[in-house]
Amino acid sequence: MLTIACTDLIAKTLAVLVAVHAIRFAKQIAFDQMIVQQTQIVQQSEKCLIDTNKQIENEKTELKFKQDDLQLYKKLKEHDVEILELND
Repeated sequence: MLTIACTDLIAKTLAVLVAVHAIRFAKQIAFDQMIVQQTQIVQQSEKCLIDTNKQIENEKTELKFKQDDLQLYKKLKEHDVEILELND
């Protein structure tokens, strides 16, 4: 009888240990999945920031071109005025 009781106790103890390890394993998998998700979110955020920075740089370049065009336009106007004054 004692041997059966000991065997039963050992089996129950092993079952508890297996359950504990299964829970730990499940927690580790959940933690790993969370890390993967957080990494993906960070990567998406970085890509968004990079895209935004590229857009800002493109807009700065476009604005610079517009400013250059405006300066050229002003110089042409001044030149036209000088020509008109000389023709008078």
